Amino acid sequence: MFLIDMFNKKMTMPTAETALPGRAEPLATAETHFVSGRSLKGPYPKG
Repeated sequence: MFLIDMFNKKMTMPTAETALPGRAEPLATAETHFVSGRSLKGPYPKG
């Protein structure tokens, strides 16, 4: 039963071997956030 197993299984982080590979090229995004106006690509302020 999937639903019961879902609640009984503990969440774990994937290992380097089981994780999906990253992208060769970053996704195209806007330079700044639409609402806050802050940079989406960094450098990011501390905190």
